[in-house]
Amino acid sequence: MMVIYYIQDIKDEYEVCRELKIPCDYYDKINQIPFVLESMIYGRPDKNDDLDICAKIVYNEEEVKNQLGQVDENQLHNMFMKEIKAINKTMPAYKYVRDIVITNKELIKTTTQKIKRFEEMKTLNIKK
Repeated sequence: MMVIYYIQDIKDEYEVCRELKIPCDYYDKINQIPFVLESMIYGRPDKNDDLDICAKIVYNEEEVKNQLGQVDENQLHNMFMKEIKAINKTMPAYKYVRDIVITNKELIKTTTQKIKRFEEMKTLNIKK
Protein backbone atom coordinates (compact mmCIF):
# COMPACT_ATOMS: atom_id res chain seq x y z
CA MET A 1 0.00 0.00 0.00
CA MET A 2 1.38 3.38 -0.97
CA VAL A 3 0.62 6.33 1.27
CA ILE A 4 1.14 9.89 0.11
CA TYR A 5 2.38 12.28 2.80
CA TYR A 6 1.58 15.89 2.19
CA ILE A 7 -0.13 18.85 3.73
CA GLN A 8 -2.17 21.16 1.53
CA ASP A 9 -3.83 24.47 2.33
CA ILE A 10 -7.59 24.28 1.92
CA LYS A 11 -9.47 27.45 2.85
CA ASP A 12 -9.51 27.57 6.67
CA GLU A 13 -8.42 23.98 7.17
CA TYR A 14 -5.37 21.86 6.51
CA GLU A 15 -5.73 18.43 5.02
CA VAL A 16 -3.20 15.86 6.13
CA CYS A 17 -3.09 13.03 3.64
CA ARG A 18 -6.71 13.12 2.36
CA GLU A 19 -8.37 11.95 5.55
CA LEU A 20 -7.55 14.18 8.46
CA LYS A 21 -8.47 17.83 8.67
CA ILE A 22 -6.97 20.13 11.28
CA PRO A 23 -8.77 23.44 11.86
CA CYS A 24 -6.72 26.61 11.92
CA ASP A 25 -7.74 27.24 15.53
CA TYR A 26 -5.39 24.37 16.42
CA TYR A 27 -2.53 26.56 15.21
CA ASP A 28 -3.93 29.42 17.25
CA LYS A 29 -3.94 27.29 20.39
CA ILE A 30 -0.36 26.13 19.88
CA ASN A 31 0.86 29.63 19.07
CA GLN A 32 -0.67 30.93 22.34
CA ILE A 33 1.62 28.69 24.40
CA PRO A 34 4.16 30.88 26.24
CA PHE A 35 7.45 31.38 24.35
CA VAL A 36 6.07 30.01 21.03
CA LEU A 37 6.76 32.22 18.02
CA GLU A 38 5.25 30.00 15.33
CA SER A 39 4.36 26.40 14.62
CA MET A 40 3.71 23.93 11.84
CA ILE A 41 1.59 20.79 12.05
CA TYR A 42 2.54 17.85 9.88
CA GLY A 43 1.83 14.16 9.43
CA ARG A 44 4.52 11.59 10.20
CA PRO A 45 4.13 7.95 9.15
CA ASP A 46 3.69 5.48 12.00
CA LYS A 47 4.20 1.71 12.23
CA ASN A 48 0.70 0.95 10.89
CA ASP A 49 1.14 2.97 7.70
CA ASP A 50 -1.04 5.71 9.19
CA LEU A 51 -0.09 9.27 10.03
CA ASP A 52 0.70 10.64 13.46
CA ILE A 53 0.00 14.33 13.85
CA CYS A 54 3.12 16.14 15.00
CA ALA A 55 4.05 19.78 15.49
CA LYS A 56 7.21 21.71 14.85
CA ILE A 57 7.40 24.53 17.37
CA VAL A 58 9.66 27.55 17.05
CA TYR A 59 10.34 29.13 20.43
CA ASN A 60 11.76 32.50 21.42
CA GLU A 61 15.19 31.62 22.82
CA GLU A 62 15.85 35.10 24.19
CA GLU A 63 12.54 35.25 26.06
CA VAL A 64 13.10 31.77 27.51
CA LYS A 65 16.54 32.79 28.83
CA ASN A 66 15.17 36.02 30.32
CA GLN A 67 12.24 34.40 32.12
CA LEU A 68 13.46 30.88 32.89
CA GLY A 69 17.23 31.27 32.93
CA GLN A 70 19.40 28.54 31.46
CA VAL A 71 17.09 25.69 30.41
CA ASP A 72 18.18 22.63 28.48
CA GLU A 73 16.42 21.25 25.40
CA ASN A 74 14.90 18.34 27.35
CA GLN A 75 13.23 20.63 29.91
CA LEU A 76 11.83 22.80 27.11
CA HIS A 77 10.51 19.74 25.27
CA ASN A 78 8.76 18.53 28.44
CA MET A 79 7.30 21.99 29.12
CA PHE A 80 5.89 22.28 25.58
CA MET A 81 4.65 18.68 25.60
CA LYS A 82 2.74 19.37 28.83
CA GLU A 83 1.01 22.30 27.11
CA ILE A 84 0.27 20.19 24.01
CA LYS A 85 -1.31 17.50 26.19
CA ALA A 86 -3.60 20.16 27.69
CA ILE A 87 -4.61 21.22 24.16
CA ASN A 88 -5.13 17.57 23.17
CA LYS A 89 -7.72 17.22 25.92
CA THR A 90 -9.90 19.73 24.06
CA MET A 91 -9.67 17.80 20.78
CA PRO A 92 -10.98 14.44 19.57
CA ALA A 93 -8.43 11.61 19.95
CA TYR A 94 -7.75 11.35 16.21
CA LYS A 95 -6.55 14.98 16.21
CA TYR A 96 -4.08 14.59 19.07
CA VAL A 97 -0.58 15.87 18.50
CA ARG A 98 1.54 12.79 19.21
CA ASP A 99 5.00 14.35 19.14
CA ILE A 100 6.72 17.71 18.83
CA VAL A 101 9.99 19.00 17.47
CA ILE A 102 11.25 22.21 19.06
CA THR A 103 13.70 24.63 17.54
CA ASN A 104 14.78 28.24 17.87
CA LYS A 105 15.34 28.56 14.10
CA GLU A 106 12.65 30.28 12.07
CA LEU A 107 10.57 28.17 9.70
CA ILE A 108 11.47 28.32 6.00
CA LYS A 109 9.14 30.78 4.30
CA THR A 110 8.36 32.28 0.93
CA THR A 111 8.69 35.97 0.24
CA THR A 112 5.00 36.32 1.16
CA GLN A 113 5.72 34.74 4.59
CA LYS A 114 3.96 31.45 3.91
CA ILE A 115 5.64 28.35 5.31
CA LYS A 116 7.38 26.21 2.70
CA ARG A 117 5.97 22.96 4.03
CA PHE A 118 7.77 20.66 1.63
CA GLU A 119 11.12 22.28 2.50
CA GLU A 120 10.34 21.96 6.20
CA MET A 121 9.40 18.31 5.72
CA LYS A 122 12.83 17.72 4.19
CA THR A 123 14.49 19.17 7.30
CA LEU A 124 12.44 16.71 9.36
CA ASN A 125 13.49 13.83 7.07
CA ILE A 126 9.90 13.11 6.05
CA LYS A 127 9.33 12.40 2.40
CA LYS A 128 6.25 13.40 0.46
